[in-house]
Amino acid sequence: MVILTVSGDVFSIDGRENEYNWTEPYMISRQVVAVNRSSDIYRLSDLEGKTIAVQSTTKPESIFLERTDSRIPLVREVYSLEDRELLYTLSARVMWMRSRRTKPLFGSI
Repeated sequence: MVILTVSGDVFSIDGRENEYNWTEPYMISRQVVAVNRSSDIYRLSDLEGKTIAVQSTTKPESIFLERTDSRIPLVREVYSLEDRELLYTLSARVMWMRSRRTKPLFGSI
């Protein structure tokens, strides 16, 4: 069975697969981890046990929540934020709190 999703609409093309022109994969999606320059995180495995923030409904969110690849470390918690700008706001807030040695609003980050 082939299910296609276009703009949120889901429909089946069962029995009509040969009516479409199929292609080989044409894009590779690569993900990156952005950390503060002073961070002690250098490899993906360094995220083990850490709390991370990702943009919701993105590939990184599913990578860390589903962990279908054994190379993905088990993180303590994943914050999924709807707006990408909130990632930077949260990161800046955590860095500021650490510099003042106060406890973050979200517990230990």
